[in-house]
Amino acid sequence: MTILDNGLLLINSMVHSISINLLVFVVFVMLNLPVTVAQNNTVDYQIEHLKKLSRDSLINLAIDLIDQPIQKENFDITVMANQSDMVVSFRTPIKFVPQQSIHYYDIGVILTSNQTSYNSVANPQDFLSKNQTSIFLPTEEGTKHINFVIAAINESNEVGAVDRENFKDNMVIRDQDEFYDVLVISSNQESWYKIDKAKGNVFDYGHAHFAAYPFVEEELPDPYIEIKE
Repeated sequence: MTILDNGLLLINSMVHSISINLLVFVVFVMLNLPVTVAQNNTVDYQIEHLKKLSRDSLINLAIDLIDQPIQKENFDITVMANQSDMVVSFRTPIKFVPQQSIHYYDIGVILTSNQTSYNSVANPQDFLSKNQTSIFLPTEEGTKHINFVIAAINESNEVGAVDRENFKDNMVIRDQDEFYDVLVISSNQESWYKIDKAKGNVFDYGHAHFAAYPFVEEELPDPYIEIKE
């Protein structure tokens, strides 16, 4: 398991403690994890001005700070603010990772400091590309792989079922020749297993529980509040 996979465990514990989906940039920086960070010095958004804007306007401002084109419908988007920062998180909760590839699947934008972070996932985990890493674009073929994996999970007695429409955790599906290598990270545990491509059988499965992050929302001096409108 990579430092990124271990970091996601801590991220989810922290995130659920403060009642938000994923604070991508802030948490990755706190954990010192390997993400790509870009800073745009041409824009300076003040928090009081930002709080007057709608959620859709804030999302559009964040998209302007992302250096590659994206489609909003491809992401689970959360907008959060506290007294000093405005953060927009673009998540891909279920990540299909083709063989010999590396892509950005999650993006975090801090509007108040003009910083953008890109969380990459690779297959194999140590794969490095000679080309610029791109944001993953969902494909029809990739969707078929995801549908097969979800169906196999829900038909299995070895691992818990997945409600795809309401899934808010992190699932990484790494494509292999004869099976899918699956990692699922939730607020209180990680699960890993393989799914046979021919029969959909789940095998080599395991689970690990972990303690909650050592603070709760009430203890945060300046908690983040989700902006929903």
